[in-house]
Amino acid sequence: MIPTRAGRFFRRAARSCVSSLCILLVLLFAAFDCSGSEVPSELGDQPLVTQLLEMAIPVGETRIVPVSQVTRAAVGDPSIVDIVVIGPDLILANAKAPGKTSLHFWTDSGVEFVTVTSYRDLSEVIGQAAELIGVDTVRLTPAGSSVILEGFVESSEQKERIVKIAAAYFGDVVDLLKAPGAAGSTEDEQIRDGILSLIGGVDIDVKVVRGKALLTGVVSSASDKHAVEAIARLYVDEVISLINVKVDEDKAPEGRPSEPQPAEPGVGQLAAVQVIRGTEVTSVVASREEQL
Repeated sequence: MIPTRAGRFFRRAARSCVSSLCILLVLLFAAFDCSGSEVPSELGDQPLVTQLLEMAIPVGETRIVPVSQVTRAAVGDPSIVDIVVIGPDLILANAKAPGKTSLHFWTDSGVEFVTVTSYRDLSEVIGQAAELIGVDTVRLTPAGSSVILEGFVESSEQKERIVKIAAAYFGDVVDLLKAPGAAGSTEDEQIRDGILSLIGGVDIDVKVVRGKALLTGVVSSASDKHAVEAIARLYVDEVISLINVKVDEDKAPEGRPSEPQPAEPGVGQLAAVQVIRGTEVTSVVASREEQL
């Protein structure tokens, strides 16, 4: 029987359907095979990340990285952390500068990813800076990557030197040091002001350094001298007195210095009742010289 045109059309359509069905079956089997593998199809031949680790290493120190069977390694930023491969089971990480970077290690089972934070050990740096500064009244306190300077110094020059030394060790220096003449009185200045407020009317210069009082000047009588020294001892334990007593040559007998004259009214007297270092002062300090 001679095939008609319609028969030939249906046979060609049937063959096309069979071919399409075969292609569809092949694609389905391929997709099923990929879904059952360990590596996602979108990753291609890339190995799996099998481990995520974190490490913290002080700058200048070395740590062993807890990985094994390493076949290849890579470092994110070698300027922060570098590695030394001793063997497939022994990798050393060297911290070179403060910062954070990543290490990648390829093994038989995949890739191990290690995040390393490199930091500066401030306790050691604080000790080095404090030793170089060499001032007992100055305290260094770390705060992040900065340092806070607190305490008292003897002069603005000493303060400037301390700040420069601290800046050599730290990127940011918070200066809270107090020096004579700067805003805010130091403890020594407060002591000096207290002594001067009680010896009004006497030409005496007072310097207080680290809790020690130095008295210089000239007074008209020994009573005034003793009064000033007694007032200073109310504030500090150690008083260095270089006060001189002026001699009245017109009244003194020849060959003898004049006798000490009683203090004039108002000299060495206290304006009000005060309690200083646990001592209540209610009268003229010069009258207590026999008790000192």
